[in-house]
Amino acid sequence: MGMLANSLARIPAPNARGFLGFLRLLSLKTAIDNAQRSLLDVPKGMRASEEELAQNTADLREYTGIRNELRAAKAEKDRERVQDLSQQLDTIGARLLGAAKLIDVTKQSSTLFHEQLFKSEAVHKLPTLEEFLAKRFGGPKTDKGTKVLGLETDSGVVVLSGIFIKKVKLDRDGDGHAHFKDIPGHVGELKDQEPTRYKRAGKRQQDAVIFYTISGGPVGKAGVELVKRLAEDFNGAVLVSTLSPIRDLYKVIPKDAFNEMTGTEIKQSVLDYLSQGTDPVAKFHLGNGATIGDININLGDPIDPITINYIYSADADERAVYASMYNGDTTLSVAGHLRGYAEAAGIAVSVVSYDDVVPGRMAQWKGASKKQDASFAYQAA
Repeated sequence: MGMLANSLARIPAPNARGFLGFLRLLSLKTAIDNAQRSLLDVPKGMRASEEELAQNTADLREYTGIRNELRAAKAEKDRERVQDLSQQLDTIGARLLGAAKLIDVTKQSSTLFHEQLFKSEAVHKLPTLEEFLAKRFGGPKTDKGTKVLGLETDSGVVVLSGIFIKKVKLDRDGDGHAHFKDIPGHVGELKDQEPTRYKRAGKRQQDAVIFYTISGGPVGKAGVELVKRLAEDFNGAVLVSTLSPIRDLYKVIPKDAFNEMTGTEIKQSVLDYLSQGTDPVAKFHLGNGATIGDININLGDPIDPITINYIYSADADERAVYASMYNGDTTLSVAGHLRGYAEAAGIAVSVVSYDDVVPGRMAQWKGASKKQDASFAYQAA
């Protein structure tokens, strides 16, 4: 790829007869340059070798082929073939996810990232690439950022999944605790804000990050892998939350019906709906060990009048416990301030409280870097 780019750079100025051909070559050169630049956006110590690039490229090509075969087998209702292809897909998919890297993407990153993310974003789609760049991409010193799970290939970095992040500061109470219910809950406002300079929280505040939209890619389960890595990457230094829509709820309860309900009735209805285990967004987050931190009501928002803050623990064992409860019998793990709503609706839940969250984390943080706040503890109640 580098030799081809160097050759294209030496193309002479076009005459009128060869102008269209020149434009095609110029477009190809731009694509190659963007692909090369995307590989340089991978942190230096993490970059793939030539052999790994070749292996990733071959694996992705094979994965795509098997996925197409699987679709055909499902259409033909060939169960044995579906099972065999599914197992092959899982094996290669796991290898691809293992090879993928967590990458920060900014406005200055290769346009290859921007174009892939813009094309794949579906939940909070923006009309133009220009607006997308202005509202989704900040930098290390701003309050908005973008993380991707990227796979290095011969054609540049392929985005397997991407997530958009908003940094906020939460006030602590008199005991020094930050509360789930204080996390911002209006996605309509948050997603349309342009990045601004962000200063880390002071002693009476707590840094938090909100994942407000996620996009997929060509490899299954990449979103799950991305969220898991991010929860581990932040390592308890900040509170990690999503701000997630619950749009399938409106197939059961029309949006207009909520205008006639009290806040208490809405929260009870939402918890009852989530306890059925049918909502795809909830299944994604709760099935991966998140906790319901809050239910937000914004009836003036025509698209997402109700949103959920799903909280991700930095502790993998905690996440495994909550995931097991939900995947086993759809038991919801909820913040303490939601306990009363669940009980009133007759829903059995696991309540995440201050006492069963803090001790293990405090022990970890006291031995951690001084850059982390070893005194921070958050509670649900």
